[in-house]
Amino acid sequence: MRGVKTGIQIAQELGVHPAQAGQCKREIQALAKTLIEGKRGPSPISAHSAPDRLYGEIGRLKMELDWLKKNPRSLLYPKHARVAASAKKSYAGLMQLSISNALSSAPLRPDMISAIVLAGGRGSRMGGVDKGLQSFRGKPLALHSLERLRGTGSVGPVMLNANRNFEHYEAFGAPVFPDGLADYAGPLAGFLVGLAHCETPYLLTLPCDTPLFPLDLVPRLCAALEAQDAQIAMASAPERDEQGQTRLRKQPVFCLLRADLLPSLLNFTQAGGRKIDAWAAQHRLALVPFDQPGDDPLAFFNANTLDELQALESQAGAAQVPLSPPGICSGLVS
Repeated sequence: MRGVKTGIQIAQELGVHPAQAGQCKREIQALAKTLIEGKRGPSPISAHSAPDRLYGEIGRLKMELDWLKKNPRSLLYPKHARVAASAKKSYAGLMQLSISNALSSAPLRPDMISAIVLAGGRGSRMGGVDKGLQSFRGKPLALHSLERLRGTGSVGPVMLNANRNFEHYEAFGAPVFPDGLADYAGPLAGFLVGLAHCETPYLLTLPCDTPLFPLDLVPRLCAALEAQDAQIAMASAPERDEQGQTRLRKQPVFCLLRADLLPSLLNFTQAGGRKIDAWAAQHRLALVPFDQPGDDPLAFFNANTLDELQALESQAGAAQVPLSPPGICSGLVS
């Protein structure tokens, strides 16, 4: 930075190409400029008054962090490490500002919703096999769910949550993230990792073992979330109870969440909480019934055993999965 050493000398010390050293210097100089603007740092960015500046700053900081991740040896130098820490903190703050701005705006759009397909369970009732890789209509369950969801056009980025066989899941064309909690902590661990990697204002969660989930799932969850000013929209569907009576029952793994619920879920899981219902009850919750005429009675049937999976495939038949459903939530296009 002070010109004491040449770019070639620095590159030799770091074991990188001279061009990389030069790029690093330029990136650090650019970041340092933002850190020393004015006596109290750069002027604050308002998500409402300067959205273009906000998103531009987010993009710049993300590029710097991506470069530092690819060049970890630069972090051995204290000054570089401090700059990286400052960039990371600034990036996180701006992302939260961006999310807060989006949450206060309407209407919802598909690009405001990330989704995560949960395939991180033990598969105990399937004999310990990886449930997400079991075949349904000739494709692994997790891949079937990914393609069905993408075909609706109702969400933006899609992720997978898995805890083994990563090379198989990575071949499905979506980022794969394992649980951050130990010992197969259940679907709430998938919620947590999804929120941790969510860069949009909302997150959709769904399991891999319910391959016939409604094609209009997202629009109906969105409509309820907006109408009831809720923080979580959760599906419910008719099921028979022990007395043979049909009642609406919550489907807690099918949720649309506000991304700013991450701190709440962190606190809940760190305190030992593992039940979705218990956590959701702490927030404004909208229950969305899927019991209307025309709703598929098999839509929320989850296959817990291989026999159940085969039976579901037989009942569903060989009908082709339709593409994008009609949009119900404002801003969702069909």
